Amino acid sequence: MGSARLVAACLVLATAALHAHAQERVFRKEVRQIVGSAQSQDDARTAAIAKAKRDALEESGTWLETVSEVKNMKLVRDDIISLTSGITRTRVLEEEPFLEGRAVGIRVVAEVAVDSSGLAERVRQFMADRERLTQKREDTARERELLDRLAELESKMAAQKNGDAEQAKALRAEVQDNSRRLAAQEAYKKGEALWMETGASVGFSDPRAAIAAYTEAIRLDPSWAAPYNRRGRAYTDLHEYDIALTDINRALELNPKAKFAYVSRAKNYIDMGQYPRALDDAEKALQLDPNLPNAYFLRGVAKRRMSRGVNGNDDLRKACDLGFERACAVLTQGGRGRR
Repeated sequence: MGSARLVAACLVLATAALHAHAQERVFRKEVRQIVGSAQSQDDARTAAIAKAKRDALEESGTWLETVSEVKNMKLVRDDIISLTSGITRTRVLEEEPFLEGRAVGIRVVAEVAVDSSGLAERVRQFMADRERLTQKREDTARERELLDRLAELESKMAAQKNGDAEQAKALRAEVQDNSRRLAAQEAYKKGEALWMETGASVGFSDPRAAIAAYTEAIRLDPSWAAPYNRRGRAYTDLHEYDIALTDINRALELNPKAKFAYVSRAKNYIDMGQYPRALDDAEKALQLDPNLPNAYFLRGVAKRRMSRGVNGNDDLRKACDLGFERACAVLTQGGRGRR
């Protein structure tokens, strides 16, 4: 009996170990980046980290394409990469300088971990969050464009020997600008990693830390609208509504078609009790995207609070039909709505 129990225990442990192993898939990528004549070591480090993370995300995305939960959704390649960046954990494991002849470079190893436990539900939630998915698509495209342009500039710098001094200066300036924008992207991602959406709880897990990350992104790329909008949203979480409005307004100055900035401002106005203004911003967001569920939700909430009745239910039902679960919960519970 004792040996039988021992065998049974071993089988349980082996099964548990196999199950634990199957829950997480890890992808690692190594990049060796030479510090070019137009780059500082920090510029080269930023580019190397971005490339390593992108390569790891690309590989994990290739794997996710084969997973039934993703395969059944019939997504295009770019959406799978966007999805991957939203439901995986990415980190830099190693970074160290190296010498290659007379050139100095930096070696970076990045890791992307995909946890397959509960993957179907996490994929569903991510795909239902239009704001998060759209922003991930834009971030993926922006980073790819920056990295491709940086590689092109590095090739031009390498090919240039005794060329025009002004052209060389212009190339160096563009390399440095691209490097700063890549660094801004990395800072922005730190803020986005703090966004939490669990049931009725929506917002930043640590708004102050998110604000610090977005502030760094703005310092590095002050012409980019997205971090202003997201920093404004973090200030809303802290009930610092006037500061939030300043940031969101700046985002809209930089990009008048930033539909999610109108959503952020509508949320801010609802929290301030300025329901007509919230209604107006929700409608502006819907003019830019007639299928934006959180805009229908906020418009419905604003209407309800203005009328002190059930006015706005049509908007809430529309948001619910578009997969916005909090709208469904408000309709079911008869609450006033939160976002």
